Amino acid sequence: MEGVEAIRESMRHAPLTGKAVEQAVKMYMLGHKDMVDNLLYSTALVNSLTLLTVDEKLVRFVEEKGLPRDSLATPEEIP
Repeated sequence: MEGVEAIRESMRHAPLTGKAVEQAVKMYMLGHKDMVDNLLYSTALVNSLTLLTVDEKLVRFVEEKGLPRDSLATPEEIP
């Protein structure tokens, strides 16, 4: 809950919407059990943003499940 509250409090420009929560739950059901990562990715996705991450497991999961990869970037991908 602390992670979710921190996300909610700090994300004024990219609100945590019902659509983002729904997507995060779908990711959880597909096998990615880190709900904070799911919420961050899903919030970026529904707000047409890009999440900068060093989490290789998240990147691999998104790619393996065919989720939109353009909603993620690693530091190596930043020009």
